[in-house]
Amino acid sequence: MKKGEKRLCRQISICEQKRIALKKKLLRPKPMLEGAPVAKYTYCGTAGCACHRDESKKHGPYWYLTFRRGGKSKSRYIGQDEKKRRKVFAYKRHQSNHAELRKLNKAIDEHLVALRDLYLERPDEEKD
Repeated sequence: MKKGEKRLCRQISICEQKRIALKKKLLRPKPMLEGAPVAKYTYCGTAGCACHRDESKKHGPYWYLTFRRGGKSKSRYIGQDEKKRRKVFAYKRHQSNHAELRKLNKAIDEHLVALRDLYLERPDEEKD
C-alpha cells in the first residue's frame, strides 16, 4: 500500500456513504412547487401604525413564490397556505440535495484521480 492510499480510500468511502444517503432522499421526493420562497414585509395603510415609525414592526412575513417563465421573473402570492409553503421548501431542499450530490460526485472523482496517480508510472523522459 502506497503512502496516502489509505487516506484517499477512507475519503472516497465517506463521500460514498454521504452520496448513498442523499440518493435515498432524492429518490423519494415529496410534492414540490417549483420556485424560490420569498418572505416580504410591508407597511400598512394606517397612518398611526407602528410599522411607519419602526422598520422592525413592518407587517409580515407575506410569502411569495418567485420563478422564471419565458425568460421573465414572476411572483405569486402563496400567503399562509401551509401546504403550498411545504411544497416550496421541499423544492428548495431537493435542489440543495441535488447540488450536494454533484459536489460529492466531483469529490469522489478527484479522489479517484489522486489514487490513480499514486500508481501511475510515467515513462522516463529520454535524455539526449
